[in-house]
Amino acid sequence: MIVVEAQPQTVSVIGEVNAPGTHPIKGQTTVIEALAMAGGFKDFANTKNITIQRSTPTGTTRIKFNYKDAIKSESKQMCVEPGDVIIVP
Repeated sequence: MIVVEAQPQTVSVIGEVNAPGTHPIKGQTTVIEALAMAGGFKDFANTKNITIQRSTPTGTTRIKFNYKDAIKSESKQMCVEPGDVIIVP
């Protein structure tokens, strides 16, 4: 098998962000970094009720993410995985 072209690893950010769309990621990228790549939040974004949708071999998993709690936390930040969709209501 010969690889002709490598597909870039990406994450999609949709909803109440300033630059929604698909963004390339390299290595470990946190959810906060992915949200920053999407230009940050619009004025009325619900940053306490973000959903990360992740495809798994058994289906789709939805992970709740609270941005306000994450930026206050000193613990290790959650990382995105290639193909994740971050939904900001």
